[in-house]
Amino acid sequence: MTASIHSFLLPIVTLSPTPEFPVLVVDHHELRGRTFRTIPTKVQAIQNALPIANLDFGDFAEAVDQDGVFRGFRLWTGISAE
Repeated sequence: MTASIHSFLLPIVTLSPTPEFPVLVVDHHELRGRTFRTIPTKVQAIQNALPIANLDFGDFAEAVDQDGVFRGFRLWTGISAE
């Protein structure tokens, strides 16, 4: 049995009034201590992808929204909003 190389934490500040209750994800492998937050409905997908290297921690960390929360990958359509 291998040890987990990532942690999923529910900080006390998360329990403040927010509809999403973001979970803190901590990297213990690639860049120790690097973090990002995610919504609870994405935890299982992240947990499934990381151990098999389907995606790495950076893929998720770089896909966070402007507020620093990962809510899923957005499709790039190539259409400019301008």
